[in-house]
Amino acid sequence: MKKFYNLLIVLLFALGAFLRLYNFPNRLIFGPEQGISLLTAAANLTKFSLLGEYNLQRFTSAGHNLIHGPLFSYFLLPFVIIFNFRVLPISLVFPGLNLLTGFILFWVTKNLFGRSVAALTVFFFLTSSLMIYHSLFIWIYHPLVLLGVLAIWFVAALKKEPYRLTPAFWLGLISGVGFSLQYPFLVFAAFLLFIVLLISKKHLF
Repeated sequence: MKKFYNLLIVLLFALGAFLRLYNFPNRLIFGPEQGISLLTAAANLTKFSLLGEYNLQRFTSAGHNLIHGPLFSYFLLPFVIIFNFRVLPISLVFPGLNLLTGFILFWVTKNLFGRSVAALTVFFFLTSSLMIYHSLFIWIYHPLVLLGVLAIWFVAALKKEPYRLTPAFWLGLISGVGFSLQYPFLVFAAFLLFIVLLISKKHLF
């Protein structure tokens, strides 16, 4: 039974990889936002910046515009260097990130809810048209799915051992990274803080 289950999971991930990578060069989506992300990351090679990507589509009446945190640009920079500015191999990082997220989601759900729930969860994730679509382009939102999965794990770890400070630390780090990627993540970060204060036995720390 265990061998059958393991085979099923391997086949699901193989299917997920196929749905994301099949004819990838012709399905790849590359537009202005992807170009801006790569240019912002590459600009750090000539002038390193603590500012991230400008949002050129959102201006205030005074002419000010939104600037994301720099973490996504830093994440892209090694791939820009390794792949010598070529869009296709850089874009392939994101189906890989999505599959990695699926694997961690499987691991988390298996440990928290059991094998059956894990298999169903990873099936829906790997065959989700939205997840497959998001695997086809570079976007600052993509790491947020992984951060959400990790947040579930560390909340569960804190619930299990409410006297430990380590899960609270990691939840704080996740919140900081998420806020750097997208400011609306602050709402989720506030929710995580509430959960930590509710569960933890060391409120002050």
